[in-house]
Amino acid sequence: MVPYGLTSHNAAIEAREMLEQYLVSDPESVSTVVALFRLYLQMDDLDMAEQLLVGSSRLPSLTILEMKAQIKVHQGDLLGAVKMLESVTPDYDETTYHALLAGLYQKMGRFEEAARHYRYLLNSEPGQGVFWLGLAVSLDSLNSDKEALSAFQRTRDTGHYDGDVQHYVEERIRVLSQR
Repeated sequence: MVPYGLTSHNAAIEAREMLEQYLVSDPESVSTVVALFRLYLQMDDLDMAEQLLVGSSRLPSLTILEMKAQIKVHQGDLLGAVKMLESVTPDYDETTYHALLAGLYQKMGRFEEAARHYRYLLNSEPGQGVFWLGLAVSLDSLNSDKEALSAFQRTRDTGHYDGDVQHYVEERIRVLSQR
């Protein structure tokens, strides 16, 4: 039997090789570049992620900005990533941008701003459990009990979670229901 970590590592290498081959055959594929970029970051290969970014100048400018911000996040520079993202004002339906910024705001304890961006996201994609969970956690952190309860209930209703996350959601619903 192969240890789990080895299997995961081999799968990541195989995925990387496959994406790199796709990119050679279709260098204009935004989705391939983005997937390969994320895989490089996941594999802690910051050099390859940066090289890919430099070689992908035909990507939409917002995508390039998001990727540069993700590099900053990977380097531990959350504030630099936020400043970079805040330098533009994209449309409300730019889900990748708003999701990245909302998550960063949440990590930094800027819960009102995180909640605002999660609401933008939910206007575009109201059935996304991850956005409901992000909103719920932000509202809970702001002690907005009724709104947080509603958001946790919506998170549960999406059915996107099980295990520890579902247990957490149910526990927060129980606690907030008693207030």
